[in-house]
Amino acid sequence: MLSEMVDASINHPSVIIWGFLNEAGTNKESTRPIFEESVALLRERDPSRLVTCASMFPLEDRFYDLVDIICNNLYPGWYGTDEHPDPLSLILPRVRECVAHAMTFDKPYVISETGAEALPGFHDPLNGFFTEEYQAEYLRVYCKEVVSNPDIVGLAIWHFSDARVDRNEQLIRRPRGFNNKGTFDEYRRPKAACKVVREIFSQWPKTATGEDGSKK
Repeated sequence: MLSEMVDASINHPSVIIWGFLNEAGTNKESTRPIFEESVALLRERDPSRLVTCASMFPLEDRFYDLVDIICNNLYPGWYGTDEHPDPLSLILPRVRECVAHAMTFDKPYVISETGAEALPGFHDPLNGFFTEEYQAEYLRVYCKEVVSNPDIVGLAIWHFSDARVDRNEQLIRRPRGFNNKGTFDEYRRPKAACKVVREIFSQWPKTATGEDGSKK
């Protein structure tokens, strides 16, 4: 499958990094042969691009030595935090912990996934889960950290627009049968988070550098 992926997209101008086995068992040494073989194959087929693998085990990953870029999928403040009195407060400590660990490998660091779900048009002054307000504040914390932390070189927000994932099976976890983490709904109408993300990244050169262009 990796060979077919490279053959299909090797000349595509939007492909800048090869990624494989998203959220796989990178916390188990027994899977190392699979990852070594995959990395070797990708580099053989296309030595011009970088190779990475998005990990869901940021502190337990055993294979950072194999990749060119360390990528973590991080969801503090969303999954498993519904009983916490202030879930947003969990974001920065976790992100900074993961970044500090990754820096010991002396490689570029990217947050390859993060996000929180918001039901389009669902508003609540208490900023509850699944409201547009909670998603907006969630991404505000993340994006401000990304543009101000020089050790983070990239962020991929999961995801662009809401998408149907289930009809019945996960309706408790997936209201409407959708993954509702899009900053746009399924009709490409912006949610409140869209404005937040746009504002923060449109100011990024000013927040990352001083008036004279020097790094802060």
